[in-house]
Amino acid sequence: MSIQANVFVMGAEVIMTNLLRILLESDGYQVATVRNRSTANPILHTERVDLIVFDVPPFEPDVVAVVEELRRMFDAPLIILSSAANPTVTTQALQVGASAYIVKPFSAQNFLDEVEQCLSQNKRAAYSTHRI
Repeated sequence: MSIQANVFVMGAEVIMTNLLRILLESDGYQVATVRNRSTANPILHTERVDLIVFDVPPFEPDVVAVVEELRRMFDAPLIILSSAANPTVTTQALQVGASAYIVKPFSAQNFLDEVEQCLSQNKRAAYSTHRI
C-alpha cells in the first residue's frame, strides 16, 4: 500500500471492528474504532479522517438514512459493510453518498482493494478540485 491514511471504523460488533482494525493496520493504515455514531462525532471532528468504514449493525432499520447522516457531517469517503444483500438498498446507499457497499461475507483482499480504491478516488478528486 502506498497511501498512508487515517481510517475510522464504526461498528457495534466488537469482534468485527477489531478484525477490521487488525486487517487495516497490517496494510499500513492508521485506524481508530468506535462502537456507535454518537461516540464517533467528537473523534471525527477532531481527528483527520481519510476514510470511514461503517459496519452496519443487523438491527439498523434504515441504512440509507445513516449514509445520508454521515455524508452531511463528514467529507471523507464512506464504505458500508452489511449482511443485507438488498440491491435496492445498495443502490440507494450509493446514490446518497456511500463510496462503496460491501456485502458480508467478503474477502480481506477485496475489502483492502475497496479501501485503496476509495482513497485513491478521493485523492484524485481533491487534486482536481484544488488544481482549478
